[in-house]
Amino acid sequence: MPVSNPPALRRSASCAFCESRSLETVIDLGEVALAGGFIKPEQFEAEPRFPLRVFFCNDCCAVQVTDIVDSRLMFGNYF
Repeated sequence: MPVSNPPALRRSASCAFCESRSLETVIDLGEVALAGGFIKPEQFEAEPRFPLRVFFCNDCCAVQVTDIVDSRLMFGNYF
């Protein structure tokens, strides 16, 4: 049986600290590439991009991102 690859992005619908679902968007920066790639200009268009949104929890006042990029992808080729 083939081993499936985990998804590159996991999205949480609740607060990472108190598990509340009362989250409000603070800022949505759209889709951004991962930092530290040091790619060539001809590779820019094919570079994977991920949502970068910051949320505020109305219950515990934590500020956080809820779109979590797989750490192996984020740090696998990190300088």
